[in-house]
Amino acid sequence: MMPEFSLGTIIKIFSLLLEVFLGQLMLCKILTPKTFRLRIPCITGIFCVHAIFLLIEEYYLPKLYGDVFWLYILLHAIFLILFAFVICEGRASFKFFLPLIYISILLLCRFPFSILLNLLSHILPDSIIFTLHSYNKSLLPSILLVLCGCFFIRFRPNTKQNYPFSYYMVMILTPILNSCTVMMLKNYFDAVSGVINYIGTFSLVSELLLYYMVWQMTSEYSSRIQLQLINQQNDYQKQHMKDLNTIVTEYHHLRHDTKNHFACMDRLLSQNKYDALKEYFYNLSKEIYALDNQIETGNEIVNQVINLKYATAHKYQIPMDIQIVLPPHLSIPDHHLCSLVANLLDNAIEASKKIEDPKIVIEMKMVKDYLSLTIRNKMDPSMQDKALTIRTTKADKKQHGLGRQIIYDIVRRYNGISTREIKDGWYIASVMLELGAE
Repeated sequence: MMPEFSLGTIIKIFSLLLEVFLGQLMLCKILTPKTFRLRIPCITGIFCVHAIFLLIEEYYLPKLYGDVFWLYILLHAIFLILFAFVICEGRASFKFFLPLIYISILLLCRFPFSILLNLLSHILPDSIIFTLHSYNKSLLPSILLVLCGCFFIRFRPNTKQNYPFSYYMVMILTPILNSCTVMMLKNYFDAVSGVINYIGTFSLVSELLLYYMVWQMTSEYSSRIQLQLINQQNDYQKQHMKDLNTIVTEYHHLRHDTKNHFACMDRLLSQNKYDALKEYFYNLSKEIYALDNQIETGNEIVNQVINLKYATAHKYQIPMDIQIVLPPHLSIPDHHLCSLVANLLDNAIEASKKIEDPKIVIEMKMVKDYLSLTIRNKMDPSMQDKALTIRTTKADKKQHGLGRQIIYDIVRRYNGISTREIKDGWYIASVMLELGAE
């Protein structure tokens, strides 16, 4: 049996369609839609099925089962979360958080107007108040919902960033607890609706404040990660300049001592001390080679990081095989490139320090529109079963965790792929970044 199409019914249907539309619009604006061929048909299909189920819940099921308000909430949750996972990009936690907080706001939007109407009932005629109360079930909350949707989109968090676990707990649990509390108290306080109106309004304000706090926390966390990247690059550049100054100073010393070296070798030669001459020449050649052993990759920032890490590996007697060919300029900012290479090499060097026969192999090159980076390091056979699951063996666990977080964030930022595997006694970390993807 079709519902009668009175003005109230039309407004109610419009409000239900608006709820679905605003939910999908908010998710698309905050999470960013994926790019695939059937995106528009999928969006349209989910919208239509979502709307049809809501209309059935509103006009047919109450006649059979009575109050099914819980089903209204469940339908919104199922279809909006489905929409987020099928259509949108971003972290799974946000694909739960945003639909949940939208549904929570949807539940709470009618309460502020109820308080306002109770206040106006002392001023306006009963007929007008009755009409406004009928609109408060659909139209007036929709107006507030539009304003809240604009608020969500204005304070859009970075949904691709990985955040601490405590952030996700706050984001997901708070709207669930608020919604459950209001639903449980709804029937109990029907007789004294003023109480539930104030509770609902307070919950609405707390939800908006929660969302703003989430936006502020995520913005500050993203800024902190960005600052960490820039500071890391600055540290490497300072160290590189320090190393260059050391090399220049040692060149000057070597040049100043050239006559003395030649005199010593001439003396050894005249005395027929060929073994001593050979050893002297070998030691002098090593010193010259060490000064001249600056690795060139084609890219200045990669040169700085590789030479610094090569010196660190040499200090711990870790052989490093470097196979890097890059153009002078890449579309990836220097601080991201620096941090990616440095953190991956830090992990390889740290693991290599613990084994007897270490070796690190670095391969870095362009593959069409992608930057490919693969770092292999030999590993302890006894650790092979645990290597892909172990967190860290470093003393500074927090710093190591930040390094892994930086790698992960850079890979996501550039639509990249990151893999880790163990093969023939080698731990292999590979990264591919799409150039120009930011």
